[in-house]
Amino acid sequence: MNNFLQNLFDEFEYFVGSLVALSVSLAGMVCIDVASKIVERDVLVYFRESMDKFESDNLSLDIVRASHNASAFLNRQIILLLSSLGIKDQVFLSLQQDMVKKVLEVTKYSTSAEDTLREMNGEDGGNGTHHFMIEYLRRFGLKTEPLVRQMLLCFQAYQLKELRTKSRIFVRNGSCLLGVVDESKTLEYEQVFIQIEQISGQYSQKHILKGPVIVTRNPCFHPGNNSF
Repeated sequence: MNNFLQNLFDEFEYFVGSLVALSVSLAGMVCIDVASKIVERDVLVYFRESMDKFESDNLSLDIVRASHNASAFLNRQIILLLSSLGIKDQVFLSLQQDMVKKVLEVTKYSTSAEDTLREMNGEDGGNGTHHFMIEYLRRFGLKTEPLVRQMLLCFQAYQLKELRTKSRIFVRNGSCLLGVVDESKTLEYEQVFIQIEQISGQYSQKHILKGPVIVTRNPCFHPGNNSF
């Protein structure tokens, strides 16, 4: 990796911790690059022709997104397409029932509330509000604190509203990831390499998934956007 990309990664790791990929935009091009293939001193970034969406005179490099372990959710589009590919309705109903049970328990048990907040907002607890609630529940439990209780009720109401209006169903063993091209040509056809970072307290551990997976994208408009 050249000095430009290394400095970019170092800067973002200061804010988001361990970092393996960045999604960037430059002059109408969007790319994700994790390979160390840039050897020319006067070349900072490589772009493929397929990444060129439109012409632009703006040469500023914008960071669209940094890689992190985000929770995965189904939506109405993905459910309809997976159903057309043969996935039984009972699979989605079972996931929905599990999610409803988890969400309803956030105001009953402190451990359930903490686990649900962490599961549905990524290993790092999501935004600052969710992280505050997780820390509070860990230290004080479900004591009669009006502010925290109202925050939990708002979280509960939001999840149920999204479930009712958008079929936003939580997938427990899923992750929302950044996808990159296999520059090394190591993988065979229909193979993917998935490595996620699991965080427990102050410690983190990288975990490589093994076995069959379903890969989809969001937005998802065609059955071909889903791979088994």
